[in-house]
Amino acid sequence: MLNNIKKLFKTDNTIIQLEGNVNDLLQIDNENNAKIARFIVNEEDNEESEEILDITITSVDPSRTHGFFNNNLLNEKVRITVEKII
Repeated sequence: MLNNIKKLFKTDNTIIQLEGNVNDLLQIDNENNAKIARFIVNEEDNEESEEILDITITSVDPSRTHGFFNNNLLNEKVRITVEKII
């Protein structure tokens, strides 16, 4: 696992579920217009595959305030779940 990300158990409907601290995963562009929390995961289950998944939460804000991102994500541990809709 890369970037201090915890990969959780897969269920019938859950394709992938990841947990991580946003501050550990944070990237900011040079102009502070974009903040990105990147969940980068290599698929360990398949030894022959070199596949890497990059699941991101991106905030693009020309005013550089990033209100939602700063108020709801910074300093928080978050979980991202991708589920099949049946």
